[in-house]
Amino acid sequence: MFDEEIVIEIYEWYENIESRLSEIIGVVPFSSVKELEKIQSPRLVSIIIETCSIIDTLLRAQMPERFKRPGPRGREMTQRGANIYDYHRELESVLKLTQTQSVLLKGKPILLSPFEKWSSNSNSSPMPWWKVYNRLKHNRIEASKEANLLHCIHALCALKQVMTKMPDVLRLSLRFNWVQNAGMNPHFLLPMLQKVNDNNYIAYTDFFATFLQPVALNQVDDIEPMRFGNHAKLSGHLGWW
Repeated sequence: MFDEEIVIEIYEWYENIESRLSEIIGVVPFSSVKELEKIQSPRLVSIIIETCSIIDTLLRAQMPERFKRPGPRGREMTQRGANIYDYHRELESVLKLTQTQSVLLKGKPILLSPFEKWSSNSNSSPMPWWKVYNRLKHNRIEASKEANLLHCIHALCALKQVMTKMPDVLRLSLRFNWVQNAGMNPHFLLPMLQKVNDNNYIAYTDFFATFLQPVALNQVDDIEPMRFGNHAKLSGHLGWW
């Protein structure tokens, strides 16, 4: 459980990273997914490393103090030794990150599901943006060309999604204007927001509109903004209600 000072710092970390990414896209054409994959810069390397490091820290903080890896040779591990596969196995049933989706609010609307390929199977490929983060940690120079703008967007979106799964963080979502009350009394809204995956609101930042409940959308046209309590910003971006 995080106290208020730490939660404020987490929001400030996020906002700092998002503002740095905004500076980059201010001089780069923001178009199709294929074009985003082609955009590379040394400045993107530090953004991916910092973003994923915070994700790692937040997920680790939600792990049990001790847990056992599966299999006949499964070792008993401490929270400190947990990795991305352990996080999935121990946390996904509650967090439901694989079912969490966001809409990109820059350029053409794009559906983002950064945890879609998350798995507890260490023999399968983890999320592409996380693979790049791991390679950058071990050899920043050699792997720097893999740090493209699309990986940065997925990583930052993933950080925001992880934050929305933490009741302590959502407690301050009105203060940081991630969630707008849409006419509801904040006294009643705040307890509802802290029920992770059990409310029909959207968390907004400059880059993303993130659905706070699991959704199953195949394309942007599947979105029905009126289903969500604070849909005005998303409706305006999509151009329909």
